[in-house]
Amino acid sequence: MQCERAQEFFSDHLETTLERPMAVALEAHLGACSACRDDYDALRIAWRSLSTLPEVVPPADGARQVVLQLRQLRAEQQEAARTPAFSMLDWLRALSPMRVAMGAGLATLVIVGAVSVPWIPHTTWGFLPHGGGRSPATAAAGGAAQSSLQVTYGPLTARGQQITLRLVPGSPLLKAHVRLKGGPINYAWAIDTALGPNRPLDVPVHLPAGAGEVLRLTAESSSSTARHEFLVALPAHRRPGGAVTQIFAGQSLEEGLRRLAPSLDRPLIVEASADPAVSVTVDGASPAEAVQALAESGGYDVQADADAYRLTLRR
Repeated sequence: MQCERAQEFFSDHLETTLERPMAVALEAHLGACSACRDDYDALRIAWRSLSTLPEVVPPADGARQVVLQLRQLRAEQQEAARTPAFSMLDWLRALSPMRVAMGAGLATLVIVGAVSVPWIPHTTWGFLPHGGGRSPATAAAGGAAQSSLQVTYGPLTARGQQITLRLVPGSPLLKAHVRLKGGPINYAWAIDTALGPNRPLDVPVHLPAGAGEVLRLTAESSSSTARHEFLVALPAHRRPGGAVTQIFAGQSLEEGLRRLAPSLDRPLIVEASADPAVSVTVDGASPAEAVQALAESGGYDVQADADAYRLTLRR
């Protein structure tokens, strides 16, 4: 089964309406094709998330609200044309026909929800427009082309914490392949438009209430050797630091970050050009002391401010 053919049956398979012989063929293809499997998993997660939205009755002045939103959107698009930034439209243009259909359908549902209910939280499948936010945290990657990853904490709701990851390549990144992995998240995008200092990539992330997570964000060019990779440990929300007690030895850097993430008082961002084994032994330490112990074990330098801890390999 070819990829294009397999993508035609994703929705039917999720609805369990696909005939058994075709379902078996599709499942065999998904087991062998990682690209289609990623697309299928993304659609399944989005499908599941959308199924949890409550049924709502459109407001009496819904038509007027739509007109006002369209006028505002047109004004924002005109403003965006004067300030280059990677947009949802760029993303949709870069996708395969199946992904375009997914994006169009999801965008329609989001627009309907925006008219019908006061607020819908960002999910992890889309991109946010270029713009400011609260609590930016930046980590710089070494080298001639300096890149950064910024973390912005949004509203904390009963469902969890809204966070945005912004990748700002230090130099143009052409035909980028971007992947975000960590916990239940495993998404990949192919982007034909160039990313760069003035065209960042924004990825919204939702953390369940009370949880912490470690994500790996990778962007590399298919037309060159350019590659940008970061590990980011995200506490569930910004808070004053408490006492940290951790004892582990010979763990991967990613696992070490995962152990520390729930106890951090701010994000911890690492230039992930290496993956050393790390060991930490702290008892009643502050988050800053625990981070310093992790950095010393892995051969990293630490920079810290009110927004983030940033680890870079010693040169």
